[in-house]
Amino acid sequence: EMCIRDSPSTHCGTFDYSNSLIAFASGSLVYIASLPRSQTFCSLKGHKQVVNAVKWLGTSVVSAGGEGSLMQWQCKGDPAAYGDWGLFREYAGVHKSSVEMLAVLPKKEQAYMLSYSIDGTLVYWKSAPHEFSVITTLNFGNNLLEAIALHHLDNKSNLIVTGGFASQIHVYLHLLDTNELSYKCSLLGHQNSIRDFAFADTMEGDLLLASGSMDASVRLWKIRKLGEDMREIVAVLKEGTGEELKLHEQYKSKASYVFEGATKGKYYNVVLESLLSYHTEGINSVEWGAAPGHRREERMPIADLRLLSGGIDGAICCWEHEETAWNVVSTFGEMNAGTRNAVYRALFSAEDCSELTAYTYNGCIFRWIYNASTCKWESGVVPTGHFGSVNDVTWDPSEQFLVSCSSDMQTKIYGKCGEKWHEISRPQVHGYEINGIVALPAFELPDSSMSPPFKPVSYTHLTLPTICSV
Repeated sequence: EMCIRDSPSTHCGTFDYSNSLIAFASGSLVYIASLPRSQTFCSLKGHKQVVNAVKWLGTSVVSAGGEGSLMQWQCKGDPAAYGDWGLFREYAGVHKSSVEMLAVLPKKEQAYMLSYSIDGTLVYWKSAPHEFSVITTLNFGNNLLEAIALHHLDNKSNLIVTGGFASQIHVYLHLLDTNELSYKCSLLGHQNSIRDFAFADTMEGDLLLASGSMDASVRLWKIRKLGEDMREIVAVLKEGTGEELKLHEQYKSKASYVFEGATKGKYYNVVLESLLSYHTEGINSVEWGAAPGHRREERMPIADLRLLSGGIDGAICCWEHEETAWNVVSTFGEMNAGTRNAVYRALFSAEDCSELTAYTYNGCIFRWIYNASTCKWESGVVPTGHFGSVNDVTWDPSEQFLVSCSSDMQTKIYGKCGEKWHEISRPQVHGYEINGIVALPAFELPDSSMSPPFKPVSYTHLTLPTICSV
């Protein structure tokens, strides 16, 4: 039995990983898929409009829809054992417009969440024993956001960062004791809209923030706690003595910022650590991980960290810190991909960071598995399907392969790999919606589209041996 599934929607936040499972959205549905089995085993129906964001929160999934509601889905039993999924809570009426983004901070004592709506409102949530409640709401008006993130700063506060079309990173501090939310500073430097954030704690005691932008660069910001002597430095800055200019250049500039933490007299310094440039077009995704074969710990040496970046150019880069600089150690994706294969999300999809999973604009899900014996990354099998309505299907004359065509302007060939059916080829990416297709002898596929002529597609001398070996 085989099912041609919907692929993820064309939103950057509709794809997330946890414990060998991926959650992704397609239309108004949320799907749960197993990567080891390469199988989509659950679809969650509840949203009335398109789902724009999906996030794992422990063993549950939170989704945000175009109708303005948030839904929390819970599994009865072990999620990895294909437990019974169902709707746990619905949060409606808080947002008045479509919810576009989610950010979560799972903690043992209490979880926190951010949700952003297209009307410019950012809602900050915290979890009660069994459900979320609103802490506060920020209104950004016409300054639309494209990226939000939430991270634990210390025992008394959480850090919130936002970014969007204004190309500035706004930093906020949430005091856990009083639930007070205060603005701290704005980080400058990006030349275009900001698309994604990622946090990582280091063994050196610093907090790293990666920001990906449409200016085709990733900026790494180091957030560190300043010593006791910072009290005197701040006093000098306020008094305006002769040392003010020197101290201002050292601690407050376009690449360095200072803000006061939750404890009075305790200060943090945000400094631009590195500017990473490799992509040729804008960056949609940044994600922290570890070297292949190493588990991602709460705090890691900076030398063991890896950073994934995915861009509109269709490339995925894995960055590594070598001595004093960050360098690209591996690249993934399709050559000359173009915007139709723009990477929307790239994640480490294994606990030991030995697998990568990504999805692109045209609904593709890609997976790479690290082979420790050869020290190379190899392509893996993933659950895939059309992201538009399927208009026609046909068997080839030998009944070994199934061919489908869709309004997403693509045709796909499915074959049996072991005991399961998987996509094995895309013979044509058409320029029009494809309405019909038929398989002829000699490995030809004439298709009928919105363009007038019928167009035959033949297997090449390179493709045929590959297909026959499946």
